[in-house]
Amino acid sequence: MRFSVDFKKPLRPVSEMCGMNNGPLNVYTDRSAEFRDMGVKFVRFHETHSINTNCIEIPFIFREFDRDENKPENYYFGATDAVIKAAHDEGIEIMYRLGMGTETPPYIFTEVPRDYGKWARIAEHIIMHYNEGWANGFHYGIKYWEIWNEADIVEYWPGKRMEYINFYSQVSNYLKKRFPDILIGPSGFANMLDPAHEELGKDPVKATRSRVKFFNTLFKRAASGEYPMDFFAWHIYGKNSAKTEKYCTQIDGLYDKYKLRGKAENINTEWNMISLKRLDGRPGVWDMYQIMQMKSAIALINSMIVMQKHGVSKAAYYRPDECSRFCGLYDFDGTIKNHYYSFKAFNMLKQAKTEVETIGGSDTVRICAAADKKTAVILVGNEGDKPETATVTIKGIEKLYYTLYAFDEERKLTPVRHAILPDRAMNIKLGPESAAVVVIDKEVK
Repeated sequence: MRFSVDFKKPLRPVSEMCGMNNGPLNVYTDRSAEFRDMGVKFVRFHETHSINTNCIEIPFIFREFDRDENKPENYYFGATDAVIKAAHDEGIEIMYRLGMGTETPPYIFTEVPRDYGKWARIAEHIIMHYNEGWANGFHYGIKYWEIWNEADIVEYWPGKRMEYINFYSQVSNYLKKRFPDILIGPSGFANMLDPAHEELGKDPVKATRSRVKFFNTLFKRAASGEYPMDFFAWHIYGKNSAKTEKYCTQIDGLYDKYKLRGKAENINTEWNMISLKRLDGRPGVWDMYQIMQMKSAIALINSMIVMQKHGVSKAAYYRPDECSRFCGLYDFDGTIKNHYYSFKAFNMLKQAKTEVETIGGSDTVRICAAADKKTAVILVGNEGDKPETATVTIKGIEKLYYTLYAFDEERKLTPVRHAILPDRAMNIKLGPESAAVVVIDKEVK
């Protein structure tokens, strides 16, 4: 397969794809050193209560909704302070997701707020605690505040979708007026235009039309200035990067239609390479075995390449704690697994700072390159089940030394070749479900 890379054609900064859901501190371990190794510079705090008791979620901080929201004694910040401080002390950009995370039935905390105004004032006091020092708080200057989680599915918003837009409008306008310098965005959405699992088995055409109407309404009202939408947040769980490409294309269409490029940041606040299995025509269950496989790790790399090329500014992997079935970074005993090296590979690309033009690729073999004054980097992944040879023509750079790092089941970013860059093209042999990183030292004389 033929590719070309032109290092004299810069495109955009390399994005913060190595973000995580939740910070380095959990009840068992402090992963700060490993977060640095993976290049984690962005975390979204969401469902942190499953690894650190009674934190982040509004019902855990403000436990009785009928109490006075203006009194500090009605708030519990202790556990939340600890996990946020660990991320802040590492210099990590923080997004705080306001609302409530996953519950299993019977639902206790997951409900449509019965008083939108009071909910907004509770959120206001949480922001005050972390940014203005209220209630023995801090001056962290947290910029990103996400309003709710996955309001397009009933497990998180047990009301009508259009009702969520009205809720977001009231809350976001209130908070933006109170804190004009923060960045506010709506709930990270689970499925974009694809029917959600509770819609499987029903009329898929009707379900898709309903979703198209919802997202067009959300974007149209934001574009009209009815409410602030400093960023649009979305989620994806898919078995390959082709699905990531599909979602990115859908989002591009909305941004272009409503002229919101450059006005609303595009952020993936939750994602992983995992799929649902269909069981006898019924809604499926998560294929947890898949998440530990090499194919998933390479699909992760290729999905980061896809998001980079579509202008996604940040992405937060779900999730980095070994207690979770959704963790591909660590096994349950803390052993480092494949996804950890996927982020290390993309972080090597990120060190070169600016993406440059690349041409070529397919749904299974993808390439991205970046360069700064000192280093040029090429990242290529093959998530297919057959070997591939990537023949890469390199333009705009002198003949310099390069090191090739291999990532597969046996080699975890192992240096396998150190040589002079060829005059015309270099061949990168990729086994099935593997990736390679080429690091070119531009300072070598």
